[in-house]
Amino acid sequence: TTTASTATTTQAAADGWYVDGNKCTFGQSTQTLYTSASDCCINQLSYMDDELCVSLSTGVPTNKFYADQAASVCRQDCPAGNGLPCGGSPTDTSLSLYTSLELCCGTKIPWEPTCVDKSNGNEPQGTGKYYVNWSYGKCALDCIENTAVGCGGVASSWDPKFDTQEACCSTISWKPAAECVYGAAAATTTEATTTTASTATTAAPATTTTDSTTAAP
Repeated sequence: TTTASTATTTQAAADGWYVDGNKCTFGQSTQTLYTSASDCCINQLSYMDDELCVSLSTGVPTNKFYADQAASVCRQDCPAGNGLPCGGSPTDTSLSLYTSLELCCGTKIPWEPTCVDKSNGNEPQGTGKYYVNWSYGKCALDCIENTAVGCGGVASSWDPKFDTQEACCSTISWKPAAECVYGAAAATTTEATTTTASTATTAAPATTTTDSTTAAP
């Protein structure tokens, strides 16, 4: 009687880059191995931006920019502790990377004209043009409130902007012209008060007293 024996061959583990979730890892594995993180990313994780995949695999930031559309800003792939615009590595591996903040904002956040300022942590300064501030029901200047007469706060990106107050006021034509522009009434009142005060200060007319003496007969 002859008994057949079955031999099991185990592939020896070798060193190289192999797929490990959403990145590539260097080490020993029986998986398909690659000589570089880039080769591994290109061949096994082609749905990701190659540079982002290599960055996640090696732990070295790309220093490029990616969009955070929920916040209407772009963030830089660098340690968040370095300050804005650094936001750490993106958690969404389907994102595209851009070489500059301006390119990222223009391409992915086109609706937000203050994207670059906001991404850098700077308060938007506004355009200095007129827009309808519906909280006041008047046309106001697009600038930080209380920084100048007529500033009604920085307008939202979707608010139409106008070069002149007349053009802005034409969009709320039911508003009397004298009441259309935010801050104008206050300025007029101040001017009137100043004028009244200056004209009210009038020197009192001099009074001449004549001392009459009656001669004795």
